[in-house]
Amino acid sequence: MLQLMACNSDAQQQVKQSKTNDTLNIWVDSSLRALVNEEIKSFEGINKPPFIQLHLANEADVFQGMLNNSIDAAVTQRELSASELALIQKQEDFKAKQHIFAKQAFVLIASEQFKSNYIDLASVLSSMTNNQPHSIVVEASKSSAVKFLMDHFHLSQQPQYLFAENGLNAMLVYVRSHQNAIGVLPYTYISDVYAQADLPMLKGLKVLSIANADSTVIEPSQSSIASGNYPLVNSIVLINANMKQKSGINFVNYLFKPSAQRLILKFGLVPVIFPGRELLIK
Repeated sequence: MLQLMACNSDAQQQVKQSKTNDTLNIWVDSSLRALVNEEIKSFEGINKPPFIQLHLANEADVFQGMLNNSIDAAVTQRELSASELALIQKQEDFKAKQHIFAKQAFVLIASEQFKSNYIDLASVLSSMTNNQPHSIVVEASKSSAVKFLMDHFHLSQQPQYLFAENGLNAMLVYVRSHQNAIGVLPYTYISDVYAQADLPMLKGLKVLSIANADSTVIEPSQSSIASGNYPLVNSIVLINANMKQKSGINFVNYLFKPSAQRLILKFGLVPVIFPGRELLIK
């Protein structure tokens, strides 16, 4: 019995040591936490290295971490720009690799008392730059929505009238209590099919559709994101900014496997490779 306990102890120590020596640290924005957590749990089931440790941070801090050489891998809501890629290559002598493995979108929410069920993007731009006719609110000044809006509307600096709250809950409270406010948040917050259809976080709120110039109205959904009809679509990207763990490629490859892409479908998002149907033969 003592010998068996000693063997078990040695085996546990070896596993612990292996994890310590082959741990891939991945940083991720909180809006992607649920999805990436599920992908990691599924990956761990195939018993391949590395052991993955997930870290949460505002997306702006994640990108800054990659640029100052303190973060090696991240899952983000956008790709690195050409200037960011050049800076990483200069510092690391390594060309960062970017792997788009899913598509999602940003959605606009408003109080149930908001006068309409849709809005046009010209009004959103006007509100951010001229403070008319709405208040546009994001969850934090470093949230992924800020950079997305700047890129989408081709703005060189953060809009003067884009207001930031202190976290997601604070933003939801603000939008609920201000009939003229519009919140911007990632679709990943509301797409999880494991959640109830009437998400508690959307109590007192509604998701706005977007009115196009031709008067068509598009609501955010898995199908409108996949077709590209919804205008506020963005990529979910795993960025390798010089992973020290060679085994990290195992996780990168796994994200494109049918099982991993099927998880993306279950979350209500859009995989880049649509997995085939699974047939159960008895």
